Amino acid sequence: MAFHRNIVDILRQARVYPAESEQRLADDVASAMRECPTIRPRLGTLTRNDGSKQALLSLTGTVPIYYRGNAYNIPVEIWITEFHPHIAPLVFVTPTRNMQVRKNHRHVEPSGKVHHPFLTEWDAGRS
Repeated sequence: MAFHRNIVDILRQARVYPAESEQRLADDVASAMRECPTIRPRLGTLTRNDGSKQALLSLTGTVPIYYRGNAYNIPVEIWITEFHPHIAPLVFVTPTRNMQVRKNHRHVEPSGKVHHPFLTEWDAGRS
C-alpha cells in the first residue's frame, strides 16, 4: 500500500486528477510497473503543442522492444493525462545522445511521439 500512496501523492501534487480517479490511476500505474519494472512514476511538466505547460504524472524509464531476435531497451516517457482512462496516455521515445529515431518510422514521429495501434485504438474499459 505504501507504493500506492506514493502514486496518489504524485497525483495530488499535480492538482489535475479528479479524486474519484485516484484509485484507478494508482492501480493502472502499478499494473504498468509490474509489466515493465524499468519505468518509474514521477511528477513532471508536459509542454503541450501550444506551448502551455502542465504538471502531470509520467512514467519514465526504458521499455524492452524485441526486433529481429534482439532486445533493445528504448527510453520512454509516458504522460498520464487528466482524462485517463478515457484518453490514451501520451507516449514519447526519448532517445539518448547515441540513439536516434529511424527516419519515417511508422509508429514514431521525429519529435519522438508514439502512434502505436495500442494507443490509437485505446479502449478505457480494456486498456
